[in-house]
Amino acid sequence: MDNQKILQAMFVEATIGIIVVDSQGKIVQANPFSEKLFGYEKGELISKPVEILLPNSFRNRHVEHRKKYHQKPIPRTMGANLELQGQRKDGSRFSIEISLSHMDIDGERFAIAYASDDTLQQETFKRLKEAKKISDDISNIVEESLSEIFIFDAETMNFIQVNKGARQNMGYSLKEMQTMTPVSIKPDFEEEEFLALIEPLKDGRVNELLFETIHIRKNGTTYPVEVHLQYSRLGTQPVFVAFISDVSQRKEYEHKILMHSEELEKKVIERTKELRTSESKLRESFEKEKQLGELKSRFVSMASHEFRTPLSSILSSANLIGRYEKGEQHDKRMKHVNRIESSVRNLTTILNDFLSLEKLESGRVRYHPVEIEIEEYIEHVIDEMSLISKSDQKIIHFHEGDKEVVADEHLLKNIMINLLSNGIKYSPEGKNVELHTQYTDGIINIQVKDYGIGIPEEDQKLMFTRFFRAHNVTNIQGTGLGLTIVKRYLDLMGGKIWFESKEGEGTTFFVEIPNVGT
Repeated sequence: MDNQKILQAMFVEATIGIIVVDSQGKIVQANPFSEKLFGYEKGELISKPVEILLPNSFRNRHVEHRKKYHQKPIPRTMGANLELQGQRKDGSRFSIEISLSHMDIDGERFAIAYASDDTLQQETFKRLKEAKKISDDISNIVEESLSEIFIFDAETMNFIQVNKGARQNMGYSLKEMQTMTPVSIKPDFEEEEFLALIEPLKDGRVNELLFETIHIRKNGTTYPVEVHLQYSRLGTQPVFVAFISDVSQRKEYEHKILMHSEELEKKVIERTKELRTSESKLRESFEKEKQLGELKSRFVSMASHEFRTPLSSILSSANLIGRYEKGEQHDKRMKHVNRIESSVRNLTTILNDFLSLEKLESGRVRYHPVEIEIEEYIEHVIDEMSLISKSDQKIIHFHEGDKEVVADEHLLKNIMINLLSNGIKYSPEGKNVELHTQYTDGIINIQVKDYGIGIPEEDQKLMFTRFFRAHNVTNIQGTGLGLTIVKRYLDLMGGKIWFESKEGEGTTFFVEIPNVGT
């Protein structure tokens, strides 16, 4: 094998730049890698001074260094601990690493430079240096932080690092704390309880834990803290990092604010209660005054109309009767006598309504249930009501269930008479009034249905108010007390009343008297 060819192949194929320089500093050989490294074409570097591969600012100094090396050559790395710069043909610079050696051929000395691009290594070194500085700065920040910072092993739970602020507050040295665990300074926690608390952080279910607890110092005193706990790594070692805030002052403020708030809330409650009492009394007084005014107005309006009309009719008829002296005028006299009787009945009804209401309000009405044969009882009521019914107007009654009922005879009669008289009064001639009664299991149900003028929708909510009359009653006589009295009777009997009505089509009243006589 030809050694010369092997050496030549090694020179050409080497992945490091190889440059041979004579004693005058001229390049006599440059392998392909070095030409590519510095950006030159093949053979372009031959006979060029080696300083052409250096930045201008280094060239003069390099001539002296080169001469000294030729006088006393020693294989070495060039520029140890220095960042060397090479310059390409296009003028760009790059970090370079150079190792030197020499050889003597035919009495002439040659220097050999082995060059490689050191940019990546220098950048890596620079980053490591910067990272170390940042790490040192962070360590210093952590150490000097006013917040307490604890780092403890995720497996043994022993403290690894505790910053100065924490050590000073706790009263322990770092060496002492490295023999302790978080449970050693948290009297509120047992070891199992604390391990259960941090387990979600350790297995990744949460990224951070925030909780409040108590820390105990070396001297036995305690103080409240807020703990921000995170899971991390110190190199390859899994650790927990705890950032602790002493919240003693905050807790004191919170306590003062709470006490002040409770005192203020108590005063507000007392004052609100006083205001509500006063407001309630004022509102009650105002409502009573308002109701009294409305009742007075309604009563005056009703009395002036309902008393004046029958009295005027009586006076007029009495005067006319005095004029009809002849025998053949008997029919005319009787017509006016009937008018007088009707007017007297109206006045009697009005007075009876007033008396009934007065007895109810004074508590003089009592409930006395007895057994009643309902069909016979209703028949008497219908006979009585037929005296006031209109032409071609009938009361149609039908009953379901037991015929023997238990009820207060007087109260039940007044309820039905009131509802039937309304049905008759507010229905036109020829329109019947239907009465449906039912008695089952001790419960009386009554329905009174008419086909009269109906009740306007806007008036329906006021129909059980004293002296109130719907706006469409026009000149139909009434006191506005009937339904009020019926409802008061039913309240006394434990019953209830409601109605359905449509203006112009009629009204149905429903009455239910439960558990009668039980």
